[in-house]
Amino acid sequence: MDVLFDWFINLPPAGQTTLVAALVSALVGLIVAFTSPFASRRLERLKAELNVEVEELKAKLAQEASINDARTSYEFDARKRLYSEIEPLFFSLYEATEGSYYRVASLVRTQRQGHLGNEDGSWLAREGYYLRSTIYRLFLPLAIFRLIQRSATFVDIELDENIRTRYFLLKLSYYALTDDFVLAQLDPSLAYSPNVPDWKEKILEQPAKYTRQGLVIGHMDRLIDALLVDDRGTRRPIDYGEFEALYRDDQDFRKAIAEPTRLFLDFDFVGRPVLARALLAHSFAMRLLLYTYSHASPSSELSAVLRKFCQSDEVMTDLDWRSSGFDEISSSVAEYVDERLSWIGANDYDIR
Repeated sequence: MDVLFDWFINLPPAGQTTLVAALVSALVGLIVAFTSPFASRRLERLKAELNVEVEELKAKLAQEASINDARTSYEFDARKRLYSEIEPLFFSLYEATEGSYYRVASLVRTQRQGHLGNEDGSWLAREGYYLRSTIYRLFLPLAIFRLIQRSATFVDIELDENIRTRYFLLKLSYYALTDDFVLAQLDPSLAYSPNVPDWKEKILEQPAKYTRQGLVIGHMDRLIDALLVDDRGTRRPIDYGEFEALYRDDQDFRKAIAEPTRLFLDFDFVGRPVLARALLAHSFAMRLLLYTYSHASPSSELSAVLRKFCQSDEVMTDLDWRSSGFDEISSSVAEYVDERLSWIGANDYDIR
């Protein structure tokens, strides 16, 4: 070994470089020759694994594309069905909403003139035209609400915010007219006990406390169904002429509207303060509905619209029945409505 080392040392620098290069090259060749089969097998294995991952990714992307295509196709068909079935109802709903709002305004005006209650000269002291037309006009929008319920699923309604907003405003009104106990507890709270056993006798003493001033859901549904008729295979709301004819000739129809008739017979805003609040909540919902026809605003803006409306001269002109404390009552009912407007959010009924 020493001889080889001495020999290497005595070589010229060029010879040393050449020899070292040759040795390194030979060593590398040996290493490559030894490791190449293992490297090739590893590369092949990695290639196979990569191909599997690529195929899985391609399959996942194809599935997502298929789902997106199906969703797009469904939404297109759903929107088409939604608009073809519901848009005609919204045309009728506008007139019905306007008529319902202004019937509340008519009741307010009649109250100011002293023509409500159970006294002589009251327009609601008997089952005449004013009482019948009041029932028809107040509840007609809710009959259209029932048709919308039957024409669209909740998922369909989610596709269009304006349709969804109108749907929930109608729903708000539907429950407001059955929410007498909740409305009675608004500030200032009202003594209200229509379920006591001897209510018939107590009504004579305190009618504002013991007279029932709301509908139960069953009576509401019977009324709404009575306002709909089959016409060549299609359900539609009846017009007022048909309402009068049914009232005159159909005993089942008269039974269906018996409770709403009782509700408004002898009505006045002071003697039935709970029903007065329900009518105010209903009128707020109707006014917001009318707003949606002229403004493509998101539902989140309705609270601000309601506050602005409550501060307007229109409220005083149309809805103030000249009772002491109307501002306080209006404010409480507006809060009731506003709370329910918050339910028309992106996460309806979410648990926060």
